[in-house]
Amino acid sequence: MRPASVVTAVLAAVLFVSPSVEAANPGHDPNAFGIETLSTQPHLVSGGDVLLRISVPKQIALGDARVTLNGADITSTFRVMNSFPDVTTGVVTLHDARLLDVFFNETAPGQFTVDQQKAISGLSQHAEIVFLSRSAGTSALRLDPTAVFNPVVPVELRYHPDTNPDGARATIYDHTVNVYGMLEDGFARRPLDNVGVQYGLKALNDGVVAVDQFLDLNEYIGGVDIDFKNTPQRTVAIRPPCAQGRCQQAG
Repeated sequence: MRPASVVTAVLAAVLFVSPSVEAANPGHDPNAFGIETLSTQPHLVSGGDVLLRISVPKQIALGDARVTLNGADITSTFRVMNSFPDVTTGVVTLHDARLLDVFFNETAPGQFTVDQQKAISGLSQHAEIVFLSRSAGTSALRLDPTAVFNPVVPVELRYHPDTNPDGARATIYDHTVNVYGMLEDGFARRPLDNVGVQYGLKALNDGVVAVDQFLDLNEYIGGVDIDFKNTPQRTVAIRPPCAQGRCQQAG
């Protein structure tokens, strides 16, 4: 699986100590913050004793995060390295989480251990696979045209493939249709694709999964259709009109 967009931002700082750093936010589990030592060699980090990187969970506003050292607030010492990219980039992880959730729990239940599933997903916790696939919060439900509507949208105006095919669709692509462009059926173009993706390749190379498991995973993981229903075929992108100047970047 591709790297997960599960942080609001990554902070980094060079400290002239050998620190026991804590990162937290009132009301949130301090263990949710990822604290990683990047280097303890001063000549690599332009001085200092250690270079730290702290990953801030995306449910926590960056301005609310606090970093302390021996009880002293050192938040201002850190700087933002990279922040949440954009919705389009983030939903790739949600899409993959849904496919892995369905594969592990419906297509091939019991065929992969928890550690193998975590390694394949690339996520920091095994539970994130299901959470990002179908939780009530930020999950792949944002790609489902019928799943998550603001209450202000009347039920009779909401899309349903059978009873109201011309209704309002709840996907992030359809509410940004002016950016992605519209298909002949009125649906938004969807720049989402997993053709050629080799799921679990790192886990295979690391010896975490067997060759047969890797082959089965990539043969049967499939994709989703325009209504976010699982299909045996991979998901194929419907190219947005970047050539018309509506997209600033592509990659």
